[in-house]
Amino acid sequence: MSCFSTGHGTLIGKETGKVLQFETRSKSCSVCDYHTEGPIPVHQCTRNWDGSSKAMEPDMAMSMLHKMKDSGHPVQIIHGDNDSTTSSSLKLEFPEIRKKDDKNHIKKGISKKLYTLATKWKELKSQSSVIPYLVRCFMYALAKANTSDDVHEGLSQIVPHIFGEHKLCSDDWCSFSRDSSNFRFKHLPNGQPLKEEGLRHALEEMVEMYKKKS
Repeated sequence: MSCFSTGHGTLIGKETGKVLQFETRSKSCSVCDYHTEGPIPVHQCTRNWDGSSKAMEPDMAMSMLHKMKDSGHPVQIIHGDNDSTTSSSLKLEFPEIRKKDDKNHIKKGISKKLYTLATKWKELKSQSSVIPYLVRCFMYALAKANTSDDVHEGLSQIVPHIFGEHKLCSDDWCSFSRDSSNFRFKHLPNGQPLKEEGLRHALEEMVEMYKKKS
């Protein structure tokens, strides 16, 4: 990540959780900045970057991947955010590497999209538990999936479920089939399914977007 004049990046192994590589970028040096007049004493200068702050992240990512490859341990899959600049650089320099979205960034992306929809559709903001509940529905569908078909199946259940249609629902996350007469939603307004058709269409579009990423 980068912030203003400095940036740092780490490459962490998914299975071990250990740092495999790290990089830093800095546009400034306190010693150099202090000695603006006269000779600068010999020192370990921290300034190693004169480009834009935005360009720090892809540069650090590429450097760490090259180090891994040069050490005989090339990276095959990257789990990360959807930074377009880094992704573009990755495709150009390492076309053999597969890019996967990190679950934390997926969750943040889903939440952000739902809160954006809430500015237009009052059912999403009628009580504080609605959006967190929908986020859990999305994340559960992704967490239990082993294949892209599983992702499609899990995501396809969400919108019909929250609008009161349970034909596609699986028993492991929806109790409607076990006791339909007493079924109520714990986290939707008044325990009832959502009703706004415009919201349903918007959520269906959102589901289709994530299906394409599966």
